[in-house]
Amino acid sequence: MYDERELSADVRERLAITRELATKFSERAAGYDETGAFPHENIRDLQAVGYVAWTVPREYGGLEISLSEMLMHQEQLARGDGSTALAIGWHVGMILNLRSTGAFPDELFAAVCETVVQDGALINSCASEPATAVRAAGVSRRRPRCQSMEDIVSAGARRLARCRLL
Repeated sequence: MYDERELSADVRERLAITRELATKFSERAAGYDETGAFPHENIRDLQAVGYVAWTVPREYGGLEISLSEMLMHQEQLARGDGSTALAIGWHVGMILNLRSTGAFPDELFAAVCETVVQDGALINSCASEPATAVRAAGVSRRRPRCQSMEDIVSAGARRLARCRLL
């Protein structure tokens, strides 16, 4: 838990944004649940307020929020629509993880961050449990190091996954 009175003014301002979005999302949640549709409109709202760039490092135009702050916002979003919080959580968590681990070469990470900040692009990873899909398909679990945007699209083992731009 956190005492909101102890948070900085900018964190409180961002919490107000995610709370407002959560209220909006809660009005749509039942419709998405009933139809099984992906919450595209909610994702567009998150892109419009720049939420997708909040975990991007400052040097690339993001806010570089901490893991604990990210989790505060994710909690608020989940109060409105759990599916939306889960979907966008993959993205903001992935950016934070890449920022923390340095898993991408600097030039590649900078390019990813630029597309997030400028275009609202989203990123995720494809993974499966070793005991299930990967072994069943006879696929190697080794992951090659990516050196360019093209490598991100084409690298790695074959997986049963589909991607669609939002």
